[in-house]
Amino acid sequence: MKKLLLTTFLILAVSSISLLHAQGNNSKISILRSDKFSISGSNGSITTLQGNVVISSDKLSITKADSVVINKDSNKLIVFGYSEFTFQGKIVAASNRGGKPARLEYNIGEDVLYLLD
Repeated sequence: MKKLLLTTFLILAVSSISLLHAQGNNSKISILRSDKFSISGSNGSITTLQGNVVISSDKLSITKADSVVINKDSNKLIVFGYSEFTFQGKIVAASNRGGKPARLEYNIGEDVLYLLD
């Protein structure tokens, strides 16, 4: 019985994380995959995703990031240790996974993103 309840809970948790999104300027961020997630901040405004994170929006797609922080209050997305990303339909960069993880910052719905060390 415990296994059934635990399995049901895990299925519901995974289903709910895939529906999580941040909205800004009529743009949504869809969380497609993550090994772990946590929700914090006032009114659950900060979502932290960890491990093999895959997210997508109408302008930005990121695959296999180490971690992603989505702040719904500031409409900001911060990505750490991404392997590659696509911005406005074009593959822009792939990070060197052997070195220091790259950081990407993006204001959701805007046409500019920032690549930082």
